[in-house]
Amino acid sequence: MFEKLHSQKNYMQIARQIRNLIRDGTLKVGERLPPERTLVEQFGASRACIREALSALEMLGLIECRSGQGNYIKADGSNGTIDGEMLKALLQDHDAYEIFEARLEIEPNMSALAAERATLEEVEKLKGFVERLRLLGQSIVRDGFKDAPVEEYMEADRLFHMEVGRAAHNNVLFTVFSGVNLMTKETHWKAMKSKGLSNEANVTAYAEEHQAILDAIVSKDPKAALRESKRHLTMLKKSLF
Repeated sequence: MFEKLHSQKNYMQIARQIRNLIRDGTLKVGERLPPERTLVEQFGASRACIREALSALEMLGLIECRSGQGNYIKADGSNGTIDGEMLKALLQDHDAYEIFEARLEIEPNMSALAAERATLEEVEKLKGFVERLRLLGQSIVRDGFKDAPVEEYMEADRLFHMEVGRAAHNNVLFTVFSGVNLMTKETHWKAMKSKGLSNEANVTAYAEEHQAILDAIVSKDPKAALRESKRHLTMLKKSLF
């Protein structure tokens, strides 16, 4: 049913193929998609790539994930999102997993530098962001995901990591990191992060990890800062991909 992938963004090739099968009626409303391991084999793609594609399709309203049951077709070919603005936005976005990989390569080392070089003023800013994220996270858990300030949380999270990068005091690294950081405002990354925040355990873990990064910077412990930053990003990978 599916074709091997070519040179475009892999997750969008997968999403486009499934979208086309929905549009031509091969996949019908209510039908269950093959399990992830089967999609991995048939597309010749990684599990992370398959999950990104499924996330994009879910965001477009074309499929729905039923807990413990799998992914089901939600919309037929008459649905406007099949060729709509959201799909165009997704096509313009950077690959979410590539954003994660770039963060994993850059952020831990910048956190280590921040532990060595952060000024008192910068430490105070970081403390403010961690406290703000803690309160916003509590609101997400307390008020229920739909009524919570999720967008505000994601922006505060982005700015916290930006401030860690600024505190590294390396203009070249910060220029590169700023570009990667800005990509976390893109549609697909935000959709995946939003989904991660719908899980209370993730929100709690993120708060603990942000605090651990801050504590390492306050203690001027570069090794701990690098370790805690890597731990946070590893958790992020598990919760998003």
